Amino acid sequence: GAFPVILGGDHAVPIPVMRAFGSAGLASKEDPITIVQIDQHIDWREEVNGVRQGLSSVMRRMSEMDHVGEMFQIGLRATGSARPEEVEAAQAYGAHLITAYELHDIGIEAILARIPDGSRYYLTIDMDGMDPSIAPGVNAPAPGGVTYPQARALIHGLVRKGRVVGMDIVEITPKHDVNKITCLTAGRLVANMVGQIVRAGYFKR
Repeated sequence: GAFPVILGGDHAVPIPVMRAFGSAGLASKEDPITIVQIDQHIDWREEVNGVRQGLSSVMRRMSEMDHVGEMFQIGLRATGSARPEEVEAAQAYGAHLITAYELHDIGIEAILARIPDGSRYYLTIDMDGMDPSIAPGVNAPAPGGVTYPQARALIHGLVRKGRVVGMDIVEITPKHDVNKITCLTAGRLVANMVGQIVRAGYFKR
């Protein structure tokens, strides 16, 4: 009945987290979890210098888990982890690759409409997916990222659509932060999620 919020580390962190959902019997092939990702990279590398469980491979590793269903990858806009073979692998799986530019053009409500209602969702946020004006404290800032209102609307929309089973926020690099705004943004996103799930009655007996 707990709601896990996982903070920090690089984007390899969700790999063992999602494995735990399966090993604990909290998800299955018949009752899968939909992954919703905010990131500027697709993270579908098979391996990097022999490392298969690293930050550039998180979505590929989760795609291999029977209890993971659809994937919605939002905010894509930068080089890295997206050579032709990675894009082809993601498309072959059926991942929904949504660039930041498409998001800005059509709006977050249109993106939410693509995510099926009545599902269970896990939200993974790489802070380099957010716009560097509100998240400068990352290793690879790139302009044009997801805005705070868009991320907030995504969180609220997922709670309305079904049941969010957990979230993580990763890839903050404190030494690159400005006035702690990256950490403040991450904290506000967590607060929005916690507030929404409480209002939605997740913990009512």
